[in-house]
Amino acid sequence: MKHLATIPFADGLKINYLVPPNAPSQEGMIFNLEASRVGMGICIEADTCVAVVLAERFLEFDRRSERERRQGGGEAPYYGRYFLVIDEAVTALPQELIDQMIRLKDQYRISNIYGPDRPVQLVDSLRQAEGLTFYRREQVSTELSTRIWPSFVDYELRAGYAPRPVPDEQTVHRDLELGLSGHAKDPRNGGMLKGKDGEAVPLLNLPPEFNNLKTRSAIRQGSLAGCTALWHVFNGMNRSMVIPRNPLGEHEHVGNRVTGY
Repeated sequence: MKHLATIPFADGLKINYLVPPNAPSQEGMIFNLEASRVGMGICIEADTCVAVVLAERFLEFDRRSERERRQGGGEAPYYGRYFLVIDEAVTALPQELIDQMIRLKDQYRISNIYGPDRPVQLVDSLRQAEGLTFYRREQVSTELSTRIWPSFVDYELRAGYAPRPVPDEQTVHRDLELGLSGHAKDPRNGGMLKGKDGEAVPLLNLPPEFNNLKTRSAIRQGSLAGCTALWHVFNGMNRSMVIPRNPLGEHEHVGNRVTGY
């Protein structure tokens, strides 16, 4: 699928894709993915630099009447959520990855990047990466910014960098396995969330329709760089929660679990 646009709305992002036709005589279709938020995880090694983009789908089931909602009474709503790997970038050099991170940040309107807390020089360079985490607004114009960063959206779209302790290999694979083998909760009954095909929806998904082939390969092969980038963003987003004012409604199944464990 080809990314077309990411449109912010009150409770998240609407990400539009063009689905290619099955035959030359057919027309492509538009696929809309609604996400409560989108984050990015990174891993920078000596010869491999990886960024992974993760979208969160947030679901709510509210038994309260309209009157109880207005007055704040009644039983609290029930929530469920799951995550999808929707994009990635792999480069040989750190600066090349930063360029790709800027593109992905603009493309998906990413506000949080999760990555290692060392070396300190790396953390400092990311927090001072113009076009990614800050803009020298008084020194640039929109026209110039678009020439420097072709994906430029606006000066308000700046990502925060959330450094995390570097995990050991065992922790990375264990936590990813828990996400891949675990299941999203159905807020209606507290059981496993099921898609339209009747299959249980994993907590962490890698639908092959999206640009995530190298991440899927990293999981199957146990490649530490790719797995660690995914671990950073999955761990960071899964351990935090932002409740939308109007969470998503009926679940749209996106594909079966992809795991090499």
